[in-house]
Amino acid sequence: MKRVGLLILFLLYLLTSLAQINRYGHPFLKNIAPSDYDAEDQNWAIVQDNRGFLYVGNNSKGVLEYDGTTWRSIPIPNNPIVRSLAVDSNGTVYVGAVREFGYLAPDSIGTLKYQSLNTITNDTIQFSDIFKTYCHNNRVYFCSRQYIFVYNGNSITPIYLGKQEYYSSLFTFLVNNSFYIGSFQKGLRQLNSNNTITEAPNGSYFAKKDIYGIELLGNNNTLVITNKGFYKYNTTSGSVTEVKGSNGFISKYLSSGLPYSTVKLANGHIALSTILSEKHSLVIIDTTGAPQEIVYPAMGLRDNFVISSYQTKEGNLWLALNSGIARVETASPIRRFSAESGLDGLILDIIEHNNSLYVGTMNGVYILRFDSEGFPKFHPISGINKPTFALIEFTDPASHKKILLAGTQGDIFEIQTNKAISISKPFAAEITHVVYRLYQSKQDPSLLYIGMASGLAALRRTATGWNNLGYIKRDRIRDEIRSIGEDSNGNLWLGTFIKGLIQIPAQQGSNTVIEYGLQNGLPTLKEIDVVRVNNQLLFATSNGLYQFNENNSTFEPSNILGKAGSNRLKGIYRITKHKAGFALACFNLENNAYWVELAKPDSTGYKTFSTPFKRLPKQWADAIYTDSKGTLWIGISGELFSYRADAYRDYNTSFSSHIRRVISRDSLLFNGAHKASTQNKAAVSQYQDKEQVVALPYRNNSVIISYSATFFEKEESIEYSSILEGSEDEWSKWSTKTEATHNNLREGRYTFKVKARNIYGVESPVAEYAFIIKPPYYRTLLAYLIYTILFVALIWLVVKLNTRRLIAEKDRLEQIVKERTAEIIEQKEEIEAQRDEIEHQKEEITSSIHYASRIQSAVLTPQDIVDKIFPNHFLLYLPRDIVSGDFYWITQVGNHKICAVADCTGHGVPGGFMSMLGMTFLNELINKGHELHPAEILYQLRANVISSLHQTGKSGENKDGMDIALYIINTETNILEFAGANNPLILIRNNEVMHIKGDKMPIGIHIKGEEPFTNITIELQPNDRLYTFSDGYVDQFGGSSNRKFMIKNLKELLLQIHQKPMIEQKEILLNNLIEWQGDGSRIDDIIVMGVQI
Repeated sequence: MKRVGLLILFLLYLLTSLAQINRYGHPFLKNIAPSDYDAEDQNWAIVQDNRGFLYVGNNSKGVLEYDGTTWRSIPIPNNPIVRSLAVDSNGTVYVGAVREFGYLAPDSIGTLKYQSLNTITNDTIQFSDIFKTYCHNNRVYFCSRQYIFVYNGNSITPIYLGKQEYYSSLFTFLVNNSFYIGSFQKGLRQLNSNNTITEAPNGSYFAKKDIYGIELLGNNNTLVITNKGFYKYNTTSGSVTEVKGSNGFISKYLSSGLPYSTVKLANGHIALSTILSEKHSLVIIDTTGAPQEIVYPAMGLRDNFVISSYQTKEGNLWLALNSGIARVETASPIRRFSAESGLDGLILDIIEHNNSLYVGTMNGVYILRFDSEGFPKFHPISGINKPTFALIEFTDPASHKKILLAGTQGDIFEIQTNKAISISKPFAAEITHVVYRLYQSKQDPSLLYIGMASGLAALRRTATGWNNLGYIKRDRIRDEIRSIGEDSNGNLWLGTFIKGLIQIPAQQGSNTVIEYGLQNGLPTLKEIDVVRVNNQLLFATSNGLYQFNENNSTFEPSNILGKAGSNRLKGIYRITKHKAGFALACFNLENNAYWVELAKPDSTGYKTFSTPFKRLPKQWADAIYTDSKGTLWIGISGELFSYRADAYRDYNTSFSSHIRRVISRDSLLFNGAHKASTQNKAAVSQYQDKEQVVALPYRNNSVIISYSATFFEKEESIEYSSILEGSEDEWSKWSTKTEATHNNLREGRYTFKVKARNIYGVESPVAEYAFIIKPPYYRTLLAYLIYTILFVALIWLVVKLNTRRLIAEKDRLEQIVKERTAEIIEQKEEIEAQRDEIEHQKEEITSSIHYASRIQSAVLTPQDIVDKIFPNHFLLYLPRDIVSGDFYWITQVGNHKICAVADCTGHGVPGGFMSMLGMTFLNELINKGHELHPAEILYQLRANVISSLHQTGKSGENKDGMDIALYIINTETNILEFAGANNPLILIRNNEVMHIKGDKMPIGIHIKGEEPFTNITIELQPNDRLYTFSDGYVDQFGGSSNRKFMIKNLKELLLQIHQKPMIEQKEILLNNLIEWQGDGSRIDDIIVMGVQI
């Protein structure tokens, strides 16, 4: 009995597997509504030309053209229904319509227009719909039910198919270079080389059958598709064998709809376009009639009435529908399940159990099952309606039975076929399991670790069921546990949500819990997934894979997967084994990027491969899983995607970018289709001929260029880069913009170039459009010639007029010269008289100044008195002008030697007057017999000067006065008293310079005018040197930098020479002054006096 049961289960499994349709999901599907292409709902035929453009036969608006960006309509006179389309080797599109046929050809600006070939004027030739159009052997065959019209490029030859009421012809088929006509009354007929029609071998077998398609199988064998069945038919022998398909699929298919048209696919399969079928709208079968894939309204197709299908260069199918158009991406190795298949909620985990696929979502667990007709559907597992974060296949260590467990928000369930039983409910009073991860221990297979929202718990599997072990290390572990793993030493590792990693060492009885964070080398603390790769425990982080170094207890990047795992800019959220390599769910939060890739082993380690997955939504992949057949399942949001590596696709298939429209101002220059430079007036080229380069007037120097790419997968994500040669030096950045605007171009030749890059990173060849901007009329060659002539004429005229003007000017100037000469002679005589008078006055003034100089010299202390008072001295006295503003005054009163060196305001005569005034006041003050102290003398001197000059301190009045250094030496005590108004005393003793500063106020009106002067007392020693001076020496400009000599340099010079005889010191000072001054002029009066004690 047990064997019978197993046999029944095996048969049920076999039947189910044979009947499974779309078991990996549905292909990507895009519906195109009539509002998208702006035409009537119904469409009949689709073709693709050599450039990659799609053409659709519409019910009322002629032929629709799609370039990957925009739809255009190409009207046909009287708006007949377009039933069929075909493309020849030159890329010309031929059109079959109701009582009309012809082709599309570009006009002079590249607009495709319909050209009729219906030149039938014979009333006896009556035909209705051109249901089929074929291009074969340089001829075009327009096939109606009554006639086949053969076009050889010059003329039309009609071939009569016989009376319709006798034959009831339907469709014509081109198979293996032969034409066959389906006749409901007579069966299958064939067109012979002499244009006669005869019955095909055993063609009568198909009488009373509507033939909708004939596809070549090979070796003269074909598959004839009728409303009564599918048949394998040999076109040579006429043998016929009915094809029933697996599990009688063909009869089920025909009972639900009609296969209105067929197409042979590149992989040998056959696509059946079906009308009036809810479950078999598009069916792809293999040569045995077994279904491979089915597209139907329940999976998202907008209509159940598929009139025809067409396979494009990418390998995808385009469907002409009774209401709209659809694209089915059959070429992609990726399929999808979503809400239409019964899934509900964000997908959190995926697992295969007992050959069935289970999916955990935010709303429970779903199992993939197939209905009686083999269509897939996800069914919810009864008893679970909570977020299910973890699915695990637990192996019972005793029975080795595999148990499917689900961890949810509040429970752990054991899933038994279609229902779930809580295994944690008995322990609810002790612990509530809010589960994020389930893990069966490798060290102790009876242990089930439970990663929860706030800690770690465990259950133990026994012969009688499950025992609750409660929380583990509850006092230390209270974090949200997102992943669990064990290393080769038996240590348990826990990945937390935001607290890094936790290790529970394997030592028996150990209470140790070790926390690892950034200080241990982890690049992040958040959501670190503990994974096993090639039997090594690794840690997937936001900066790639890391491994634990036991020697120094730190984490370091792992190179186990080469660049696939060590790229620090790539976060890895999930990783799973896939065939010989691994599949990784990756992310980069900095640029908001999410993707899936495969790491495949190669000679250098591992190589990443992500191209197929670029078709996926750019969203976070919460779950990835590889089933036992090698299919990779990916959960993204609420959609489940599958990837089959054996479903090969060449992603490097070439495609083209195109210039679609060029507008200058309000003028349409080009509308998308270049005429080919051949005798075929209908041929279309991708390239612009030299003769097609337009020259635009300068007023049209702004252009708008639209472009597109004929790659039909996620067209909205195709990126473009362009350059306008002649105006730009670099290609533009990649962008999804399909239009470029260039304004205010200068005259010249320009070539606009554009290239496209599809979602798989493949670039198209460059499309080009050249044009010329003519110069404005004022920059043409003729204009420059006129400018040259006018310039020469202008120069001649200017020279002519200037010559006349110069002659007239010459005459006028000669007259003026005569008059001016007379005036100059007269003025010369007057000036000479004035000169003589000035010379006389100068002599008188100079004589007066010399007289004043003699008076000043007389007032100055005579040299013999100076020598008597200071036997060892020198006096360098250099007036700038005849009369000096500097003076020295030396006298002796009793045992007091008095010396004053002063610098009066100004120089020359004004300075001389001031100096005489100063000496007069000094004589008066000394002669009054007052106590002789320098400070008191200066105070009285200032008062006399202010009084004599009537100075009040008002703004704008003169500030005349003097700077003075005055000292008195008591010859008995050898004491020197000094006071200074701005001027200092320099004392050199024992090779050291003492700079004794005077008060910072002058002898004259000043803000400090009421303050007394400072009296400084110094005890002199033998050989002391005293130096007093005006500012003329230190302020003299000169030297290589033409700067002032400065007091600092004077002190250094005096220190150098102070031990020399006084007369020699004077010579050195004079020579130094002359050398310093150079060719410059003296700027002030100079006096320097030196005395040796």
